[in-house]
Amino acid sequence: MTSRHSRRTFKNIEGLLATEGADWHDVVRTTCYLRDMSRDYEPFNEVRMAFYREKGLDFFPASTGIQATLCREDLLVEIEAIAIVPPDRRAR
Repeated sequence: MTSRHSRRTFKNIEGLLATEGADWHDVVRTTCYLRDMSRDYEPFNEVRMAFYREKGLDFFPASTGIQATLCREDLLVEIEAIAIVPPDRRAR
């Protein structure tokens, strides 16, 4: 897995969060699905921790990592994120 794949996934989530008036500070939980856990977890985790630090997160979201067959053969990682956005910041 290249760091480019993981980073792009985190940036895609960031864009989705922004459409709802949220950001990574609002994410409370992630589930990270990796095609090959033994091969990909360490580099994925390095990218994830660097991304979280870059965003200035005081607390990292709770997270679960799962090895899975993903919906498309070309995917190496899929991330599900749950965010709690205060009502005054929700997109209208």
